[in-house]
Amino acid sequence: MVTTTNLVSYWNLDESSTGAGAVTRNDSHGSNHLTDTNTTASATGKINDGADFETANNEVLSIDDATQSGLDVTGNLSISFWISYESLPASGVDRFFIGKFGGAGNRAYGVGIFNDAGVHKIEWLISSNGSTISSSLPVLSATPTLNQLYHYVIAYNTAGTTDFYVDNVALTQATGMHTSIFNNNQDFQIGGITGAATKHDGIIDEVGIWSRTLSSGDVSDLYNGGSGLAYPFTAATPPNRLTLLGVS
Repeated sequence: MVTTTNLVSYWNLDESSTGAGAVTRNDSHGSNHLTDTNTTASATGKINDGADFETANNEVLSIDDATQSGLDVTGNLSISFWISYESLPASGVDRFFIGKFGGAGNRAYGVGIFNDAGVHKIEWLISSNGSTISSSLPVLSATPTLNQLYHYVIAYNTAGTTDFYVDNVALTQATGMHTSIFNNNQDFQIGGITGAATKHDGIIDEVGIWSRTLSSGDVSDLYNGGSGLAYPFTAATPPNRLTLLGVS
């Protein structure tokens, strides 16, 4: 069973919001509670509610660098989340989901989607010095279906490789990436990254950040046959075999 070992933060994003006012999104595991910018509404997610972002409104959930704790991950890093799309970026355009990434000199990590002439790719960016970007663009097996929730996992390690999973299926592994991540002073954001103009359009739910590389078994546990796995990742205890046989 996937564990909370080296789990930095986990946001279940179950807070109810009509989008008429800012609602803080609480970190269920740590202290990195997120401020709501431009009144992000809630909608049905994978497990209870999720945050429903509108790209036209530049909606993000964020915590500033001075307040955050542990999100300046410089080594092994994994990000797990559920996501749906209300619209997709136009050809040649990217939209980002999650990251701690600013302009030149202030870059760390960020994940999004890129429309490469109609081919949709996960966009994973890291920098080891704050300026030079090491990127990977694994191709999604199909154009995402609008309003359908997908489970994405990015699992980076300091050997310079990154594994990508969509609905528990591994995509092409990235190799030759930077072997560390820059410790920047940028806000951490869900719904976008500071260094990109375009934000996500759709639901994001059940976001976890680990300072370790999740295994394929961990990913399978989090996917949980498509049902998702609620924090703190405890599964029902199976009945004792003797109990099943009617033996006390």
